[in-house]
Amino acid sequence: MSAIDDLTEYLNKDERIEGIVFGAYSSGYTPFFEDDKWELEYNEPNPPPVPFNIRGKVLTLEQAKPYMIDWDFYNGTGVKAYATYIWTNQRIIFVTQYDGETELAAVPRNPINIFPEFIG
Repeated sequence: MSAIDDLTEYLNKDERIEGIVFGAYSSGYTPFFEDDKWELEYNEPNPPPVPFNIRGKVLTLEQAKPYMIDWDFYNGTGVKAYATYIWTNQRIIFVTQYDGETELAAVPRNPINIFPEFIG
């Protein structure tokens, strides 16, 4: 599997992606100041599948696809995914992590009657 395959499978019928933003790999460091440098996180591939210069920037699905091939959102042991926010016409999708396992989760895009739940 790949992150793009995971995401495609996770989408609802008629759900369209409007924007994707990538963050740090695993529990990696996110630069706080604009002039701070990104660093490879422990076990992050080199070169990284998601280059430093596109992290934190809103991408279209077509722009993001090439960076979603060599990793996935569902990890059994150890976080091996990028922090990611995905806006769709229906939901906001993001990566959760619990005890080293990652998966996709989502909340409604707009206020609706719903029973909230703890995620993670």
